[in-house]
Amino acid sequence: MISFTTGQECYQSAGNFTTNSTYGRNRDLIFSSLASNVTANGGFYNVSMGQDPNRVYALALCRGDINSSSESDCASCINSGIKDIMSKCPNQKQALSWGSAGILPCIVRYASSPMFGRMELDPFSAGYNTGDIRSNNLTKFD
Repeated sequence: MISFTTGQECYQSAGNFTTNSTYGRNRDLIFSSLASNVTANGGFYNVSMGQDPNRVYALALCRGDINSSSESDCASCINSGIKDIMSKCPNQKQALSWGSAGILPCIVRYASSPMFGRMELDPFSAGYNTGDIRSNNLTKFD
């Protein structure tokens, strides 16, 4: 059985914004319709809003095998990711959340710089499973 995990990264290096600033309002406006736009567009959506230096870039993605019966799971996962970002990265100009609401994993990301159509190696985060793999299961990983 594969279990999913949740997490978020708040990227301090991108800087912060103040509550109720133009940047913050743009981010909140994107977040208010992100889940519905993702489900209306087959499980992936990217958007930008505002003018520099207050322009916000965002994207969201649900697992690729989504079908119409699990659109509500996708929207729930996106909204859960947004909630995590809002509570744990309240004023960062860049953040990433991955997780699952139920069984459907998703990603929510926003930044103050363009990320669409670019290969990026950052943000990078690694998670490690510190659990023990039983010796009778080792051949499953060959």
